[in-house]
Amino acid sequence: APCPPHRPPPPPPAATSHTVTVGPNGQYRTIQAALDANDSSETDRLVLKITPGDYREKITVTKPGVTFANADVTAKRA
Repeated sequence: APCPPHRPPPPPPAATSHTVTVGPNGQYRTIQAALDANDSSETDRLVLKITPGDYREKITVTKPGVTFANADVTAKRA
């Protein structure tokens, strides 16, 4: 009997992301608070938009799919 044709595995699900803001006027005042309050994975990524300023904290990232982004779209302040 002939072998059935080989089919490639299905593609992985498309990654989605959700974005939260960190800063004095953001959804979270600290980076760690934003990390702790939001889940992330390789297929549902977390983007932290961080407003310019001084952040004096030690952060621990224990989940995959976390991106840190500059909330200043002009990128003149970081």
